[in-house]
This record gives sequence, C-alpha cells and structure tokens, in this order.
Amino acid sequence: MSAPAVIVVDVQQAFDDPSWGTRNNPDCERNIAALIEHWRERGRPLVFVRHDSDEPGSTLAPDHPGNAFKDLITGEPDLLVAKSVNSSFHGEPSLQAWLDGEGIRTIYVCGITTNHCCETTARVGGNLGYDVRFVLDATHTFDRPDPFGGVVAADELARVTATNLHGEFATVVDTAAAVGRDAVQLRPATRGDQSFIEEMLLLAFTWRDEAAGRALDPALLHYVEGFGRAGDVGTIAEVDGVPAGAAWSRRFEPARPGYGFIDPDVPELSIGVRAAYRGRGLGGRLIEALKRELAAAGFERVSLSVEPDNPARRIYERAGFEPVGTNGGSLTMVCRLRIA
Repeated sequence: MSAPAVIVVDVQQAFDDPSWGTRNNPDCERNIAALIEHWRERGRPLVFVRHDSDEPGSTLAPDHPGNAFKDLITGEPDLLVAKSVNSSFHGEPSLQAWLDGEGIRTIYVCGITTNHCCETTARVGGNLGYDVRFVLDATHTFDRPDPFGGVVAADELARVTATNLHGEFATVVDTAAAVGRDAVQLRPATRGDQSFIEEMLLLAFTWRDEAAGRALDPALLHYVEGFGRAGDVGTIAEVDGVPAGAAWSRRFEPARPGYGFIDPDVPELSIGVRAAYRGRGLGGRLIEALKRELAAAGFERVSLSVEPDNPARRIYERAGFEPVGTNGGSLTMVCRLRIA
C-alpha cells in the first residue's frame, strides 16, 4: 500500500476577491504550504485540484485571472485534476482511478472552501471507501446567508462541517497532527562526515546491485575528497541519532567534471540513503533541505545525473528536476532554485 496522498482543493486567486465577504482562519494558506512542503520533502503523493467554473461571469472560469493558483501552490503535483463541480472525484482525470492505480487508500483533504468543495470531496471519498483525514485548519470559508434572513459566520460553518464529517465520512485533524513528529533530524554535513558521505556515494553508484562492490571507484573520489572545501554544501539525515542518509553538492571544473556537469557555477547534487531507512521519505527531505541551503547561498540552479531506469528519478522529478541532456547512458537533470 502506498503512502497517503494530500489533496489540495481549489487554492485559487479568485477567493481573494472581496466579493466573497468575510472569511475565517487567516492561517489557512500557511498550513496548506506546510502540508505541501511536508509531503514533498518525503516524496509522498501530492494532488492539486483546480475549479474551472462553467458559470457565466465566474471569477473561477478558466479565462479569468482568478482561476490561477495562489502563489503558495508551487512545483508540479503528481496529479492535477480539473473540475467544474464541488467534488474532486468528479473531475478530469479521474482522481479515483489514479488513487486506485497507485494503491493509495488514505487521503488528506485541505483547501478552499471548507463547507463546499473540501467537505464534498471528503464525503465522496469516504463513501468510496478511502480513509479520509480532513485537515480543518488548512481550510477556510466565508460568512454565508442562511435561508431565513440571517448570516452564518464562517467559523460556525467550519465547526458544523467538522461535526458532519468526523466519525462518519472522515477523521478531522489539524496540520500538526497531519505533519506529525518523527525521530528524523537533519543537520549540516561537516568534514567529520567524510567517511559516511563516501559510503553514501558508493550506494548511489551501485544502486543496481549494492553487493557487487564494496570499494569506491577512484574515478569517483572527486565527488567527496576533501569534503568541506569552499562551495561544498551537505545535509545529513539521522534517525534516532544514527546517520541514515546524506545529500551533498559540489562544484566541478570542465577539466574534471561530474557526470551531471553543466557549468562551474552550477553545483552537482549527490545523494544516498542506507537500505534500512528507505521508504520513509528521507530522500525527498534531504533534497529539499539541500535546495534551501543552496538557494540561501545564492545558487540559482543545481544539477544531478541519474540513469533513466533508476527509481530515484521519480523523487528527483517530484523535487523539480527536469532533464536537460544526456551523458553516456545517464540523464542530466537540473532544478531551478528559489533564491532566499
């Protein structure tokens, strides 16, 4: 069974229009961003849903600027669903077919608005047999007129939605619970990590058969020798205090390039995770941490090299890497960084 997916519903610019009235939960967008970051760091499935309204004059219509996602919705999802009704399960491509094809049975729902598209998505998901977690504080809604001449406040609507869903269609949780806590700690790599980084490099280059060789090829030493020199950046993942994986980058010169060499000013990323700690999303977390460090240092791009059939390629694509060329039988991939 695959890791749970987060379904990010209708986080679109149209909902910033004052015509919607008074909203609740100013922390909604921050919490959604935290969920996206958490899922992406762990390499978990991420679904974006966009409402393409077919109602005349709607600010959510495809040809209206309000149809665009808000700025916090970044990167490529594993699936983008377009819909014109409330349920994310009634759009294109089919969310249900994709979830089932990926073997995903647990979904986390967040987005806009609490009591319309988010609630409907959760109800349908529950009826279809999924384990639905409704992340209430990662949704928001607006005050709404009732049929009797009054107004129901947005906070009250959210409370009623939570009451309707919890224990019937879904489990209502908050962002802290969805993100959870684990025993993984990320820390900067130091010169003292040289031997561990060499071990991770060996794993990276013997991924087809890690038992095939236990000695690091001298031709690869320039990836790690003298780690900690100017321009080197690295992150170590520890689980309960034990080193579990590493991601690091180094700049190379044309006379002695790496396999993913682009330019002397573009560092090349390498990564390895010990077998006992795979499947926990450590690779994604290490890559995202390293990207932040590189962006903070002023780098605009980072490259890597991967063989086309290496399963790690999917993790790199989720992290924003795109193929730009080949070197022998390997792909060279590049990710553009957001400068801090």
